[in-house]
Amino acid sequence: MKHFIITNRLIEIINEQERIKEDGTEEARDAIRFAEYDTETKNYNIFPEPQPQIPLDRVRYNYQIVDGNDDVLLDENNNQVAINTLHGSVRAFIGLYKSLKQTTEGDVLFFTHGFNTDLNDALDALQNLHEKYVENNTNAIQHIVMFTWPAMSKILEYRDDYRDAELSGYPLARVFLKLETFYRDFFVERGNERCNCNIHIMTQSMGAVVLESMLNNLLRQTIPLRVVLDKVFLMAADVDWTALEEPNPLYNIVDICESVHIYIHRRDRALGVSETTKNPDNRLGKYGPKNKNLIPNNISCIDVTNVPSGEFANHGYFQMSPKVIEDVLKVVKQTGAVEPSNSHFGKNGGFSSLFL
Repeated sequence: MKHFIITNRLIEIINEQERIKEDGTEEARDAIRFAEYDTETKNYNIFPEPQPQIPLDRVRYNYQIVDGNDDVLLDENNNQVAINTLHGSVRAFIGLYKSLKQTTEGDVLFFTHGFNTDLNDALDALQNLHEKYVENNTNAIQHIVMFTWPAMSKILEYRDDYRDAELSGYPLARVFLKLETFYRDFFVERGNERCNCNIHIMTQSMGAVVLESMLNNLLRQTIPLRVVLDKVFLMAADVDWTALEEPNPLYNIVDICESVHIYIHRRDRALGVSETTKNPDNRLGKYGPKNKNLIPNNISCIDVTNVPSGEFANHGYFQMSPKVIEDVLKVVKQTGAVEPSNSHFGKNGGFSSLFL
């Protein structure tokens, strides 16, 4: 099965082929590239960029689907364009749309990994998410899009990764704006049929820093925030426990989504190291929000401390714990406001859940 990768890691030429730099030792870049990942071969193919290159901010999506023809589109002049000649985000977004149209149900999970994750670790996580969230017979998630930023697989490089996570928020903000442009060009202007699918974001650990930085960049540019996403899942979030309070950027996360779900584990050993050696404040993913009365009311906090996490550090439960995975998939399949009585495991599944 095919999933998609978005990255601001360095692109290298190896044996005359474009490959993503694996070790993450470079500084986070503004440039974004798009790729397709095959779960059968466990390999990826980077989509080419147009020559001369077009800045991501100027790319448009004025194409129309041709009924009964999966190989071509009509451009703004109604000329036929072969889909396999498209570049970058155009090819990725339209390819994802066509894949979604071929399935009767199932949403998109946009995943951002944490620190201590080189490219091979990120690809392993993508493969694991496919096995746990797609191949589960629930039809809740059908496609995964992973944003991988230049983290290193070196646990002692926390501060270097943290800086790269913050820098990666700017290119991710541009991707978010291009998604809005795609909606406007492809659906409103060209009248293509919409698919009944939602996009959810899941961040793990320092991935929440990337999301926080993305919002900060959008706010600094005074760009109006619109609801584009459905659910946001913050797993083991390595941000301050006050991050969701005003005037911090994450307070505005509810302006781009329907609801936010914070999963916490009070014995998360990785976050314990973070707060005792790197950060002065308690971590959101370990204790939840400091003051529930100061955060938006469409945020729920789910304490999974007493649920088997599947690993020693209690930090990767989002992909290791069957109960957590089942819970996330149940939330994905819900629409509208999430109610304590019918969401998560708080009432009958053994979670010690706090519904804020």
